[in-house]
Amino acid sequence: MNKCITLIIASCILMVGKSEGAAIPVTVSPDIMLVFTSGTNGLMTSCNCPTQPYGGISPRAGIIRSMSKTTVPSLIMDSGDTISPYSNPQLNKYVLKCMQSIGYQAVNLGDVDFAMGVSYIQKQIDLNMIPFISANIKLSTGNATVFFAQEYVIRELPGLTVAITGITIKDSFKFHKHEKYAGLVFEDPVEAVTRVLNKVRADVDLVIVLSDAGSEYDRVFAKTVKGVDIIIGGHINERMERPEKIGETYIAHPGTRGEYVGMMMLYVDKKEKKIKDYLYNLLPLSKDLPTDPEVDEIIANFNKEIKDTTEKVLEREKGKSGGKSKTTGGGTKK
Repeated sequence: MNKCITLIIASCILMVGKSEGAAIPVTVSPDIMLVFTSGTNGLMTSCNCPTQPYGGISPRAGIIRSMSKTTVPSLIMDSGDTISPYSNPQLNKYVLKCMQSIGYQAVNLGDVDFAMGVSYIQKQIDLNMIPFISANIKLSTGNATVFFAQEYVIRELPGLTVAITGITIKDSFKFHKHEKYAGLVFEDPVEAVTRVLNKVRADVDLVIVLSDAGSEYDRVFAKTVKGVDIIIGGHINERMERPEKIGETYIAHPGTRGEYVGMMMLYVDKKEKKIKDYLYNLLPLSKDLPTDPEVDEIIANFNKEIKDTTEKVLEREKGKSGGKSKTTGGGTKK
């Protein structure tokens, strides 16, 4: 394993973010490692700006792949808003290829994922590149409504079974043009997740909700719905340095623009089906982290496609003008 990545993972274990539960000796291996991101918003690379120095899908892929090689079983998830908020099909195609390459096991549908319209994201779901989920977004088909994506997924890990579902609130769409999400029906997330819990809670060890609703809503949701172990949230820019606990539910937000990778190692009471303790950290994707060769190639192909497209447009414009540059300003050369 890359030495840099190994040191980062070690720091997560040393920075023990323990809950108020019974102390777990550091020599005891966690039962599961949750790896999570949020709010990619079509940003494949970091701008390396002074106010936003972190990010980039390639270093994200590098660190997630290395984390997944540890002996602790892992789940890779994203709380939503994956594609660009602008109409950019070329960019979105490659962003989704990067997400597929990383191997996400559950990705919630956020409001931004409908930026190119209902039919676009529906096509992406049909391609089955990304395991998109949503418990409460449905599509009206005239006389009936159907789930827009998978209502939930069950992931079987060594010694643990985990259910993952997702929610998005209608209020998140208030800044989008209505035609972008026409035909969608938004079920009350409380009712939707309660239905999922009734279906799966008895048969799984953990239930995780991926939320594109914001932390304020997540806190109210945690107080209302019993039986959810963890909410991994997004939609707003909030980044939680430690998980919040409301009742028996933990809430974690890794921030937005894909600047951080969240990591939460759990010790699970399998008899009681609840979290005993945890280790937690947010890993900043700084520019000195190694990148991932497979994702680097995807990004290189995107850049090449953009270059080729630009050259074709310039060549076409040149042909229209008869190979001559256009004269501006209305003057006549002598």
